[in-house]
Amino acid sequence: VLALKETRASVAVSITSQAIAIMLFVLLVPKMGHAGLALGGSLVPIAIALLYFLYLTRFIPQLHSVFWHATYLKIIALTIVLGIGVTFTRQYVTSLAIPTQLGLATELVLPTIVGATLYLAGAYLWHIPELREALSIFLKPFKRFRPAKG
Repeated sequence: VLALKETRASVAVSITSQAIAIMLFVLLVPKMGHAGLALGGSLVPIAIALLYFLYLTRFIPQLHSVFWHATYLKIIALTIVLGIGVTFTRQYVTSLAIPTQLGLATELVLPTIVGATLYLAGAYLWHIPELREALSIFLKPFKRFRPAKG
């Protein structure tokens, strides 16, 4: 918006986002305590992005088409798979009734590993370009240790 020299719109979005933040905190904090504060703080940037998106559609009418890219749909599907994997893994680990400290660590670590593995494996198999790029950046320092072909 600022690149379009629409400073009034930017100020309006900022003021509106502050009003949304206050409203969310007033509604959520009394009922949820610190969790409400965290949830409200997480929802405010989403509201800001939505406000800017709605404003920019005046200048770019087909802006919504950006979100119907095949990669986004793959990421949404992978996110659902990740969520299901984490949920079932946590339920399974919880049912094992492992002693307190070890059980808590296992309830955190094992679902995280399962979810990350499902997501990354799916992203690799579906050829999501950002994962391939991240892998090439990560593996670049290790390429000098490979033996030369020939």
